[in-house]
Amino acid sequence: MPRQDESDRGDTADGADGVDAEVQPFGDNRMLIAGGVTLVGAVAGNLVVQVLVAEGTLPSGADEATLPVFAAVAVVGLVVLVGSFLRR
Repeated sequence: MPRQDESDRGDTADGADGVDAEVQPFGDNRMLIAGGVTLVGAVAGNLVVQVLVAEGTLPSGADEATLPVFAAVAVVGLVVLVGSFLRR
């Protein structure tokens, strides 16, 4: 009796069950979700920092210091989101 890892599933099998994964028209759903969550998280994080600065909880220069970080994270999220649509 052959071992389970030695069975002939073929080179095109993607799943654990040996069935080919279906090609989705808008790329991988994980990329779509990750890009969207990253983009929304960056915008929400920036808004939270601005609110905390307006309330006086954070010092006045904190929003200028964190803006490039949130902008970079938002750009990465946008690239992943757009890439999920362009990937076939």
